[in-house]
Amino acid sequence: MLRIIIFFCFCVAGVSRLQAQAHMAMDSTTHTFGEVKQGENPIYTFMVKNTGNSPLIINSVEPSCGCVTASYTGEPIPPGGSGAIQLVFVTETHLGFQLRSTTISTNADNAETVLYMKGTVIKRKGLL
Repeated sequence: MLRIIIFFCFCVAGVSRLQAQAHMAMDSTTHTFGEVKQGENPIYTFMVKNTGNSPLIINSVEPSCGCVTASYTGEPIPPGGSGAIQLVFVTETHLGFQLRSTTISTNADNAETVLYMKGTVIKRKGLL
């Protein structure tokens, strides 16, 4: 009888866990910054919304290269709440078409998302 009660408790706990889940929703995962001069650093803020029913935690934001810096909401985002992920593309040493990715890792049911920034860096006058 004790085994049946323990089994039942594990089943109920498992179902509760499945029902309480964060979900990360975004309007867009790609930002096109267009054409910028070398040395200009386009900044874009991606908005994140938690459409789940438990707090959304952004565990990490990892740009694909050192030319992108990231900052993000560090506090858990409550159900129905919003947060932000800001990316800055440092163009000083880049020319031509650029496509940079940043991987977002969360506790949500859609745990990993990739964000993209793209555009063209043109040579600034006076540079060799």
